[in-house]
Amino acid sequence: MAREYRTFSREEKIKAVKMVLIDKKSQMEVERTVLGKKKCTGTINRWIREYIREGEENCFKKRKGLKKVRV
Repeated sequence: MAREYRTFSREEKIKAVKMVLIDKKSQMEVERTVLGKKKCTGTINRWIREYIREGEENCFKKRKGLKKVRV
């Protein structure tokens, strides 16, 4: 039960996403092995979308504050 709400490091997230995209493993298999979940919850799916949108060097970084908009 304690593992259910565990936070994952940036490296763990990138490793899990690469297992799905590069090694062609199923999302359910990755969630069971890496995350330790019994059911596929869609966590990997959200991570994959962010990875594709942001790129490897920018994804899963904590951002503070609002973005500055130049007028």
